[in-house]
Amino acid sequence: MSIQVYWEDSSHMIVRWTFAEMWTWADVQAALHKTVALRSHVEHPVILLIDQSAAVNMLSSGAVTHLTHLVQSDVTARRLLVFVTPFEFYHQVMRVILNGFPDLARKTFVLRTTQEADRLLEAYRDPRNRRARTG
Repeated sequence: MSIQVYWEDSSHMIVRWTFAEMWTWADVQAALHKTVALRSHVEHPVILLIDQSAAVNMLSSGAVTHLTHLVQSDVTARRLLVFVTPFEFYHQVMRVILNGFPDLARKTFVLRTTQEADRLLEAYRDPRNRRARTG
């Protein structure tokens, strides 16, 4: 599989997807299934961090359908969706999709760099910050 899916942290708060250089929509679907399986072992909502920073291919065919499915998948078990992608096309498509889902838009961030994601998730990664982790 061209997308690694794993718990980023020992407290199982963040599921991270790390994309290889080349990937397919079938890989995304497999990653989503693995995420649901991981999430089924915890009782709290989790953050899904999708990191495309190493990807070199951008699939435009079917992007709206696949990204809409991703945004809508497993939402009750998800605290945040953080999507890191260098592809401007995906930023634009996600803006259009999220306009149709204002409740999900408040819990979804589309960023350009992993540094931006790290700043956003800092409070969730800090074990001393109970409010971010449980609220």
